[in-house]
Amino acid sequence: RNSSMAGSMRQLDSITLDIVAMVFDYILDDRRIPDALKALIGLKKYGEALEIAHKIPGMDRNMEVQALVAFCLKQQGQYEGMEKAVQRWRSLEPKDPSSYLFLAQHAVDLKDNARADEELQKMVAANHENQQLALFRAQALDRLGMVREAGDAFDGLPPEPAFLTAKSD
Repeated sequence: RNSSMAGSMRQLDSITLDIVAMVFDYILDDRRIPDALKALIGLKKYGEALEIAHKIPGMDRNMEVQALVAFCLKQQGQYEGMEKAVQRWRSLEPKDPSSYLFLAQHAVDLKDNARADEELQKMVAANHENQQLALFRAQALDRLGMVREAGDAFDGLPPEPAFLTAKSD
């Protein structure tokens, strides 16, 4: 792997991690999330955090709790459970880009660019009216070195000045 490709991966990781971190900062500020759960996550005691999360009434219908459950399961390497939690999270708010970005970042962590693109495609499809997300996908694919897919994604953007400028970069 050449160093420019590795640099691109780190750049995408940085952007996506920043977005995912902002989502979790927002969730952890939610007063409905028990302080004990927040503290255990901060202490990296994910198993104990999961025990508390599973005791929250209506946790299966709470997007924020499902996001935290997915995060804890990921940290424990329980990827199958993480995927199920993300699917519950996504079912509660299908247009929210954060669940798609969470799984896209997970795929990048595993060096599975095709899966990352799949998640980004799903995000764009769920938000077809939001062309900024389509632009984000195109730029992410470009940074991942997926030139053909990035070109197709850029070609699918509206011919507006902001998008044309982004494509030329």
